[in-house]
Amino acid sequence: DFKSVAAGFVVLSAIHEVCTYQALKAVQLRSLSKHRMHILLDHFVRQRSKSLSVVDSVLSPKDVTQHESFFPIVKQDDSYLWLKVGCGLQEICLDERTYEEQLMFNDEKYVLSLVRCSNSPIGYQIRFAFIDGAVGKDLIRAALHGYYLRFILLTEGCTSCDTFSMRSASYSQMAEVFEEFFESLQAKKWRTECEYVSIEGNLAYRISIEKARSI
Repeated sequence: DFKSVAAGFVVLSAIHEVCTYQALKAVQLRSLSKHRMHILLDHFVRQRSKSLSVVDSVLSPKDVTQHESFFPIVKQDDSYLWLKVGCGLQEICLDERTYEEQLMFNDEKYVLSLVRCSNSPIGYQIRFAFIDGAVGKDLIRAALHGYYLRFILLTEGCTSCDTFSMRSASYSQMAEVFEEFFESLQAKKWRTECEYVSIEGNLAYRISIEKARSI
């Protein structure tokens, strides 16, 4: 009868979904989506805070797959609340002081700003813009800077308006470990070329900065 058919359909659909989920779990993707980057960097920064070595703090593609969420309706992680990647310049350089502060990082291929946000679990939104010519390594470098900054906000908070000191401190933490971190990514078979690092989104901007020449 209809009830038996309906019940059988529900059971078979559930079994199919479970099998599909397990099959996805078995696939070890070596590219870095925004979600996989979140799992990788969140784990890395937390483990480094416990004084673990750089190489032991880097997850492999297999490790990340075990934590990855594949449900399309449910948000994969909370990074959408506090991280915005691929902003336009107007969203980054909010005033003259912010622009001048960016000059400290002028050898980098990204620009980072920190903006108050009531919906964010860290009280701020971390915003990135990438400069023309940025490659996969630059995207990963920027993301690691952002996750160190997030960790400072989670553990220490911010009771002042001096966001520059936090950006500077997190930048120093990132720069200290980055080369070893990047080498560990490659050793664990992550693909770090630009086409395999997809954290910007379809509507992301790239900005161009021209330096004035002295006459």
